[in-house]
This record gives sequence, structure tokens and C-alpha cells, in this order.
Amino acid sequence: MSSALFENLVLHGSRQAIPAFLYGTAWKKERSADLVYQALCSGFRGVDTAAQPKHYREDLVGDGTLDCNYHSRSAWLTKQVLA
Repeated sequence: MSSALFENLVLHGSRQAIPAFLYGTAWKKERSADLVYQALCSGFRGVDTAAQPKHYREDLVGDGTLDCNYHSRSAWLTKQVLA
């Protein structure tokens, strides 16, 4: 039986499903690629990059998604933009 944390939420008024729980990448810095990889392999289907370059390495977040067959499964990658 899967955990409710890994179930999807359906957005109101659409059929778009997003993960109910996202893996956050802030403050991981040089460990970002490995930790994102571990999160995806452990069942996370959503990654939040937080848009705070001083606290994380976006390029390494991307590197972490290259492994673990991330692109062959349904996954959600989000980034907030500071205005």
C-alpha cells in the first residue's frame, strides 16, 4: 500500500494532477543532484526548486533528474519566480 504523501491531487476545474508532497531542494547546495536522485528513486514525484540560488544549485537539481528514469515516469518539477 502506498503512502498518502505520494498520491496526486487533482486541480479544481481541470484534470491536471500534481503530487501532494514535493521534495524541496533549498539548502542542499553541492549535494543537490544526489539528494534529488534519492528522492525520486524513493517515490517522490514532485521537486520544488524554490528559486533561491544562494541556497541551492539549480543545475545540480537538473542533474539529479537525469538518473532514476525520471523522464520516463510522470513527475512534477516546479520553480517559483520572484517578482
